[in-house]
Amino acid sequence: MQSWILQFQAYLLPWAALAAVVENASARSEWLGHDLLGSHKTPPSCQQQLEAEVLEPDGRHFLWLDTSLRAPGSRVHLSRLHVAMPPEGLDPTHPKSIAVIRARSLGGSLSLEEVFVVDLETAQESSHFGSNVLEGAIDFTIDADAGDLLGILSVCALGKIPVAALLDGPGDVYLPWARTFMLDSIIPGTELSLTTGEFSMPPAWAFTYSVLPPEGQDHDQARDGAVLQLLSRVTGEAKCHNEPALLNNVRHLSSRCKWVLRYPVYVLHTARMEGVGPAELLQWSDSVRFAAHPELDIRFVDVSEEFQQVQIGDSKVTLDRLDVMWFDAPLNSSPQIRRVKPRRWQAGYRHMCRFQSSAVFHLPVFRRTRYMLHLDTDATFDCQGGDGIDPIEEMARTNAVYGLFEVGVEDPAYSQGWAGFVKEWTLLNEIQPAVPAAQMSSHGRNVTKADELLDAESHYEVPVHSLALTWGTAWEVLDLDFFTSQPVQQFSARAESSLGHFRFLWGDHLMRAYQVQLFASLDRVRCFDAEELPGTHGCTPAGSNTYTGLGEDGVQGWDHVYNLLDDLACPDMWLTEGLRGVPWPGGPHSGVSPRECLVLCNSNDHCQGFDILYYADSDLADCVLRDGRANSQVCAGGGIHGPALQTWSQLRVNLGAVSKMASANRYQL
Repeated sequence: MQSWILQFQAYLLPWAALAAVVENASARSEWLGHDLLGSHKTPPSCQQQLEAEVLEPDGRHFLWLDTSLRAPGSRVHLSRLHVAMPPEGLDPTHPKSIAVIRARSLGGSLSLEEVFVVDLETAQESSHFGSNVLEGAIDFTIDADAGDLLGILSVCALGKIPVAALLDGPGDVYLPWARTFMLDSIIPGTELSLTTGEFSMPPAWAFTYSVLPPEGQDHDQARDGAVLQLLSRVTGEAKCHNEPALLNNVRHLSSRCKWVLRYPVYVLHTARMEGVGPAELLQWSDSVRFAAHPELDIRFVDVSEEFQQVQIGDSKVTLDRLDVMWFDAPLNSSPQIRRVKPRRWQAGYRHMCRFQSSAVFHLPVFRRTRYMLHLDTDATFDCQGGDGIDPIEEMARTNAVYGLFEVGVEDPAYSQGWAGFVKEWTLLNEIQPAVPAAQMSSHGRNVTKADELLDAESHYEVPVHSLALTWGTAWEVLDLDFFTSQPVQQFSARAESSLGHFRFLWGDHLMRAYQVQLFASLDRVRCFDAEELPGTHGCTPAGSNTYTGLGEDGVQGWDHVYNLLDDLACPDMWLTEGLRGVPWPGGPHSGVSPRECLVLCNSNDHCQGFDILYYADSDLADCVLRDGRANSQVCAGGGIHGPALQTWSQLRVNLGAVSKMASANRYQL
């Protein structure tokens, strides 16, 4: 009997792509994939669909497409594949091999492009994962910007796929991440309609990859398209310590602003700098994906090196936390800085300001991108009617180089030396600023401030420096053609080399105001006001993000209070709205609330409460709204060991992973 590989290759002879094409990738290896250590389920199979179609398996092919896995940028080289085995293990009679396929999205259809057969073996002892993970070498180049997607192709006659599926969501309440197709032909170029695929959860797999250098004259290619960009830590929010700001933001944006779904969202992170391993990184990536709308194109990029490296002349120098501390050592206030540790003085904040000032524009993943919408993790939009104005389209329509949302003046404690630097730059380079000096000046303005090092309760008024205008960078839209142009680039490079971000705490909001005004007139700036594009910025005030606990004493939320009844489920009252992957640190009676479930219920006139499942392993919860009040007489009881949990099986949750469950009733005050 021929091996599985030979049989599969016999089906795939027309595919010239089986001949490996080896390219020289950069040495830095990245991770792209899903959680390999979490809860998994038996993968979908051709047999399930064949039984429904009453067709013979011979000659049929099964395509399992992962629509949520998008590599960052273009020309990414996949070098190794890692897969979690299905719950029932492997059939020893079937060799451990799978065929990875590259398909290209063409609007509402797919084109089958390339296939690569991967021999799998048990992970080595040095693996980042357990023995239930298989690994194999792969040699694939994909271009997510061109619409490339990854999937698994199987011949129905050859048995099961040795890859588990991620835990599925509760039925129609949640949208899926993947699709499966039955194919009669796998000729290269075969096109499929996306609507013919069955919804599914994606494979529990991950890839190591490297970003390839530009191909040919790619670096000279005209910029096009747009992206959203957010910068986040993996091991905890840098600013909003008591709330999952990034998860809340992507959930809110993708559900409230339809135009966001038109663009890829780049989540830049610093996993390597934080010491985060692949297992934790993949789990975190999936938590972000779970929070967002399933059609949101999320791409993750580790920028640890770019975040810490400062360009000084022709060299890049890495500055760690101790290096930054020595910038403060000559200051009289150095002991107070180390004692109080104000956020503005922290090394991470200074690096962030420098990174967002200029380094982010030159990341390889953005070399083709024209417009970048940058958002802080705690800054979001609240689009009217679910859509509202698209700020990126507005930028293109008005030929603007910058989209401005907030203006202000800088605290003189954080703008020392800036006015002198700008004046010297314009003088030495014989530059006539595009905006008149009087309009760029902040001379004569005062600010009221507190001394955060000595007495935060006392406020006093001080004059600001002469060039201290700030353009808020919590929300901003940037034309990368402009920000990577030679004059702006030279100005930004000199500012970085001066180490002003570290010595004087110059912020990116201060830099941005003068990056634009020195080289572009104000008619090239598109100002967005709160009426046409409302939003919120800042961490939730203490007490309002967690309420008071969703416990026995209830939870205050707006003009409603919620009371929790343990171990109940009321499926007869379920509405068709719910959420999956809601952060709930500590779960029931922890003093923290599943905020997004409360928000959803308060926005629904028919909601009288919600049923909720809590997963202790991830500190996440799933909730479904109800149109009636829960009580032990009309609802199923018994908790996770009784009939209450079984009622959730109709929503296809992983019952074995549930730690606690409850019903919350809403009452109006």
